[in-house]
This record gives sequence, structure tokens and C-alpha cells, in this order.
Amino acid sequence: MNRVKSVCLSTEILEHVPVGVIVLDMNDRIIYANSYLGEILAKEKKVISEERIRAFLQLETPSFVLKSIKAGITDSVVEELTEAGKNLTIHAFLLNVEPHGQSVLILIQDMTAFKVLDTIKTEFVSNMLHRIRTPLTTIKSGLSILPSKAPSKSPKLYEDVMAMCRAETDRLILLLNNLRDLFMIDMNLPPHESVKTLFPVDKVVGKALEAVQRQATSRNVRIDVTPDRSHAILEGDENRYCRALTNILMNAVTFSGDGGIVTISVTDEGQNLRISVIDEGIGIPKEDLKRIFQKYYIIDNESSRERGGFGLGLYIAKNIINQMGGQLYVYSDISQGSQFDMVFPR
Repeated sequence: MNRVKSVCLSTEILEHVPVGVIVLDMNDRIIYANSYLGEILAKEKKVISEERIRAFLQLETPSFVLKSIKAGITDSVVEELTEAGKNLTIHAFLLNVEPHGQSVLILIQDMTAFKVLDTIKTEFVSNMLHRIRTPLTTIKSGLSILPSKAPSKSPKLYEDVMAMCRAETDRLILLLNNLRDLFMIDMNLPPHESVKTLFPVDKVVGKALEAVQRQATSRNVRIDVTPDRSHAILEGDENRYCRALTNILMNAVTFSGDGGIVTISVTDEGQNLRISVIDEGIGIPKEDLKRIFQKYYIIDNESSRERGGFGLGLYIAKNIINQMGGQLYVYSDISQGSQFDMVFPR
């Protein structure tokens, strides 16, 4: 009685684990296969046919695994293979299954999503190293051609190089701030030295504008600020508000064309306060609108790749805004520019 219950419980468990399971006796008879195997091999969760299972087992890697186990070379094997566009890992073990005796247990894991994530992380690290190295190289080159004091004969060159170095330094500071914020968000840690105060929204707008102004100038992008006639006040961590707005503003500048205009406006809606950043840039495809706030997400088109980025700015901005009790909305279409609205309760 207890043994029957144990077998039924084991079967019930195997039916609910997110791993494909096959059990074979030593004559290659299929003793058991769970329904999740169908999701892996047949793209839908159902009872998979014996023919499909045998076709899979006859592939080179599964066949090698079975031969190794049955030949007594080893009592456990781990191999990887690609089947039907999926990255699979096979774990095979030799064990006793009553009442069948010695049998082979095969566990099949779909590692496709992990492989995709691993690729994204690898690309992120490579991109990050490139983005850090580029401004540092620019700064080093610029400083190497400057004399220790501003020359009287070419002050314009001196000013231009110094402006370039400052702009690249601002980029590095923003990047490092984003990496720090990313770490804090992923570890679910509270921000360091968070100070809650009352502050005018105009002050946050001014700080964010100052943080991106050199980048905007270098890209020939003009930033217009619509005066806040309501003189709105917010309560919270001023630096966190500023960081969120800076990321959104930098995104608008980055994706604006030469001679583009970015507009910042503040609207007092009574119960809510709305801070809008509107650009005349390349716009966002409708199919990407729901994904642009995802970590590491970069729109896959030539224009986005040329402008670079890590897919972190908007992700961090949205997380900061949500932590402050606000919401971040986006409205956009291809070639029509974009509008990002930060909405905070009063």
C-alpha cells in the first residue's frame, strides 16, 4: 500500500517539474515520459508520441549518452545539444526503478532562455567596456595636445578640447551612476544616503538639464524648458528624482537627430504632477513600446545600434519613479518622436 502511494506521488511530482523526463529499461522500452517533454520536443504541453521520443533518442548526442550508460562506462552523463532551435541539456543516470529493475533516467532541460540571457550579458559587458574605453581614450587624446596653460594664439581650440573632455567625463559619471543604481535595484537594496526633503521641481529640471547639456551641444540638439508657472513642490529624495529625469532626458537627446529639439514641461494636474520630455527623434516602433523599460533591452535597428547604449537608462528611470510612488508613460511612433511622462501623486 505504501509502495503504491510512493510510486503515484513520484509520478505526480514528475508531471509538474519543468524538466522533460524519460525512463527506459535496459532493453530500451519506455517505462515513463512526463507531459513536459512534449513542451520541449513538440512545442506544446501534451502527451508526446512514442515515435517522437524514439526519434529524439536516436539523435547523435542522446544515442551517445545511452550507449555510455548501458556500456557501464559511467553511471551518469551530462551533454548538450541543439534540437529544433532549442538549446537542451541532457542528464542521464543509471538507477533501479521497481519493479523494472535497472533503468536509465534521462532529464532534459530547455536552456534556451538561459543561453539568450547569457548572450545578452556577454554583449552588455562587451558594450560597456567599449563605451567606457571610448570616452577615456578621447579625454586622454584631448589632454595630450593641450599645453599646461591656455595658449593666447588658439584659445578656441583649448576651449573646444576642454568642452569635449568635460562632455565625455559627464558620460562616464552618468554610466557609473547607472551601474550603481542597477546593482542596488537588482539586489533590492535601499539607495545610499537617501534624504527626503521638500524641493521645487524647477530645481530638479535644472540639474538634469545641466547633466546632459554638454552631450546635447555635442549632438547639436537644443533643449527647451517650458516655465513652470505653478512653482510645483515635490517631497522625496531630490537626487533620485534628478537621476530618473536625467536618464529620460539623455535618452531623448541620444535619439534626436542633428538640429533636433527636446522640450521639458511641468504640468500641475491637481492631484498629480506631470513632468514631460518630448523629442522629435526617430520614434519607437509600436511592437517595442512594451519592452523598452526592460533591463538591457535595445531596439534592434540600425539607428539604435549607431547611437549605442546599454538598455539601462529607461529601466533604471522607471524603477526609481515606481519607488517614488509615480508612474512612467511613453507615447511614440516611428519618425514621429517620443513623449515620456513622469507622473507623481501630490
